[in-house]
Amino acid sequence: MTGQIQPKPLYHPVDIGSIHIDGNLFLAPLAGYTDRAFRSVCIDKGASFTYTEMVSAEGLARDSVNTEKLMVRADNEQQLAIQIFMPEASVVVRVSCAKGSEDRSRFGSSEISRQDP
Repeated sequence: MTGQIQPKPLYHPVDIGSIHIDGNLFLAPLAGYTDRAFRSVCIDKGASFTYTEMVSAEGLARDSVNTEKLMVRADNEQQLAIQIFMPEASVVVRVSCAKGSEDRSRFGSSEISRQDP
């Protein structure tokens, strides 16, 4: 039949700003679950883009080894995002001053979540 609109395939590439992702299967950040090993398995099973576990801005500001471990990229991760949470906005200023842009370049994206009382 001519003139029919073809439905968009369920699995398709995604562009977010300047970031191109080959597919639209994203692994959301889940505290206690999305560690390096779990993200690697999800990529092997078809995930196109992954997030780290939620990372504490306070831990980043204090150079916590445990916080750094949450951000280690799996060998098969092409694109990785980090979600940072913070109790107050002043923590982000401390993290920004403490961490250079070369540290943030490990990630394709970042998202900051603020906890309100």
